Formats: sequence, structure tokens, C-alpha cells
Amino acid sequence: MSKITSQLKNYIFHGLVYGFGSAFDAIVGFIVLPLYTLHFSIEEYGIFSFLILISTFASSVFYLGATSALTRSYFDYDDLEERKKVATTSLYITLLGAIMQISFGLIFCEHLSVLLFKTTIYKNHILLILISSTLLFINQFFYLLLRLLLKSLHIVSVSIFSSSIFLLSLWILLFRYDYGILSPVIAFILSYGIATIILLFLCKNYLSLSPQKNEFKVQILFGLPQLLSGFSYYAIDWIDRFFINEYLSLGDVGVYSFGYKIAMLIHMIFIIPFSKVWATIRSENLNKNIDTLSSKVLTYYYLIGSILALLVIIFIKEFFLIFSNNIDYDPAQYIVPFVIFAHLIYGMLNIVDLGIFKNRKPMYKGIILLVHIPINIILNFILIPKFGYYGAAVATLITYFLLMVTVSYTSNRLVKVHYEKFNLFIISIISFLTILISIYAIDNSQLFSINKFLIFTLLLIFYWYYFRNDIKEIYK
Repeated sequence: MSKITSQLKNYIFHGLVYGFGSAFDAIVGFIVLPLYTLHFSIEEYGIFSFLILISTFASSVFYLGATSALTRSYFDYDDLEERKKVATTSLYITLLGAIMQISFGLIFCEHLSVLLFKTTIYKNHILLILISSTLLFINQFFYLLLRLLLKSLHIVSVSIFSSSIFLLSLWILLFRYDYGILSPVIAFILSYGIATIILLFLCKNYLSLSPQKNEFKVQILFGLPQLLSGFSYYAIDWIDRFFINEYLSLGDVGVYSFGYKIAMLIHMIFIIPFSKVWATIRSENLNKNIDTLSSKVLTYYYLIGSILALLVIIFIKEFFLIFSNNIDYDPAQYIVPFVIFAHLIYGMLNIVDLGIFKNRKPMYKGIILLVHIPINIILNFILIPKFGYYGAAVATLITYFLLMVTVSYTSNRLVKVHYEKFNLFIISIISFLTILISIYAIDNSQLFSINKFLIFTLLLIFYWYYFRNDIKEIYK
């Protein structure tokens, strides 16, 4: 029992450290929003969003699934020297992907600029954003290795330092040199490049020159299907921008992307730190009573995540006031409830895919994600012409919900997990009612009104009362 208690305290400690790091990243991420809205028109913000899209799509393919494969293979070996070789194998695969992505950028940057923007002006922007995302997925390998070693303080320290470099560089490039859209791209390269050097120094003792040769095949077979998953996810996540650009305007893409960015607060403050801890817990306990643990974790993931999401939704006017003084972006606040819960639901995939993960069937997940691309396209095709970018937000929520249900059903056929469905239903109903009350029963023009605090307080009291026995048991 003392061993379990010690492990639990260890995981909680690392979770809190990651939470602090993610909170800092979130602060930096949202400090830059007023800078963007001050210096970029909504059309320029739309262009910047497409640059991020290009880098995201490229890195989801060219990272070659190496980090996903390392998570699955690392704890298959007990010997520390063998683990070093396994990690080195993943690093070599990652570096191969990095060379391929930069080569892709050199060859196709001009073509992409013409395709997306009808001009060659942005070819250098595209090449540089691809270089920055290459550095990012190399860094993600190092971060993962340190995470598997439970070196959370190292990870967060480097992350905070890198984010600070980015913020300082961005401010100088925007205010001193007026580089416009190119400013954040150059700032990405500077911050990621410095982080790469530091991370290599921190990780050198956990790597070896020689790889585990047998792992090349194992990791590639596990990792390549992850490319399908990553590509499909980002296709689903970004298709709506293309439809908005087609049916509406580039300015509407900028407004929608800004609201989407606010909704992604849930990623920074909760989903990312949770996934970092959960990945290690699941890998270490894969052959133990992981099914029971997964059931309980899903309930409390959804509970805590929904509370944080509702906090953002109830005080959405206040958040927008903090992050933008440009009233052109104000309509974006109404897409936040749909998008924030869509991503909270998507985050469940890393819990409900237990059977797929344990049985090394990543292709199942990739195919399921691929199938949902046309579903998302059809929903956007129907909803955006009728409801504008609000239709895109609804399409995202419906797609991610169907995706989560399908992955859960498929995974459960491989490893049976009895999830607490009634508790999940209660959380969903309470969240829906709270959103309705915050939209229709509260005067949103009043900042920090007593009614907003009252609703959120009542929400916490209800959940405490409903889950009190569980919470007391976990505390014990």
C-alpha cells in the first residue's frame, strides 16, 4: 500500500509540475494574442493561421510516428542500456523525418504559396515555418524521453525558457523591426533552436550512439499508422478553415481562428499536462489492472475538464477583453463553447483507446480517424452555408463526439473496460444546462457579475456533493 501511495504522490507531483508549465505556456500563448490583434488585420491573422496549418500538417507526417512508437516500446525493456538504444532508434527516425520535411519545404514552398494565397510573396514564410516545426518535433522527442524518465522539472524549465525567448523575440520583431506575419515565424525558429541545444545536453546520458536494430522495424510498423492518425486529426481540425474561406472570407477565417485559439485554453491548462502524466502511467501499468484505472480516470478527466471549460465559457466576455481590444474579433466568443467541449471530448481518445494501444493496433485508430474526414466535410458543407463559422464549430463538436464513441467501441472489443456511463451522462447534462444558463440567463455585458460567480460556485457545490464519497476515497 505504501508503494502505491508513493507512486500516486509521485504522479501527482509531476502532474502539478506539468500543470504549472502548461499554465505558463498558456499565459505566453495568450499574451501574444493582443500583439497579433494589434499588429495583424483579421485577413493577416487568417494568413498566419494557414501558415500554422501548413507546418502542422507537415510535422504530423514527417515526424514518422517516432514519438508514439517510443512511448509504446520504451518500457518493454528492463535494462537501462537497452532503453538507451530504443530511444536512439526513435531519435534516428525523427532526424530522418526532419531532413525530409526541410527538403519538402525547399522544393514546394513557392507552389504552396501560389496555391493558398495566389501569390509567391509568402514562399519564404512557408519555408521558415516548416523549419520551425521541424525543430519543434525534434524537441518533442527529447521532451518525451525526459517525460518517460519522470524528469518533469527539466521539461518545464526548458519549456518556460523557450517560451520566454519566443515572447521576447516576437516583441522585438514586431515593435522594433515591424516584420509583420514573419515575426512569429522567426521567433519560433529562435526559441525552438535554443531549446534543441539545451534538450540535447540534458538527454545525452540517456542515449547511445548505436540503436536497437530490431526496434527500427517495430517502431516503424507502430509509428507509420500514427501518421494516418495525425494527418486525419489535423485534416478534421482544419477543414473548416478551408470551407469558411470558400463560403465566407479570409477575414472570417481570422475571426474563427481567434475564437478557436481561446477555446484551446483547455488544451494548455488541462489536456496537455494530463496526457503527459497519463502516457507514463498507462505504459508502466499496461499489464496490471489498467482497465479499472482507465474507467476511473475517464470520469475524473471529464469532470475536471468540464469544470475548467465551463469556467472559460461563463467568463468568456472577460477572457476576450483580456486578449483583444479589437471589436472585429468579438463574434468569435460564440464558437468557444462548441470548440472547447469538442477538444475535451477528443482528449478522451487517449483513455478510451486502451485496447488499441495495448494490442499494438494503431492502424485501427488511424482508419477510424480517416473515416471521419468525409463526415466532417459533409457537416461543414451543410452547416457553414447556413450558419457561417458557427456551423463549423458545431461540425467540429459532432465529429469529435462520433470519433470518440467509435474509438471506444472498437477498443472495447479488444480490451473490455466498464466505464462509468451514468456519471459521464450526469456531467454532460450539468455542462449543457450550465452553458444554457450562462448564455440566456446572464447579462454578458456586465463584467465579473455576481451571477457568474454564483453559477460557478453552485456548479462546484453540486459536483462536490455528487462525487463526495469517491473524492474522500481517493483522498484516503
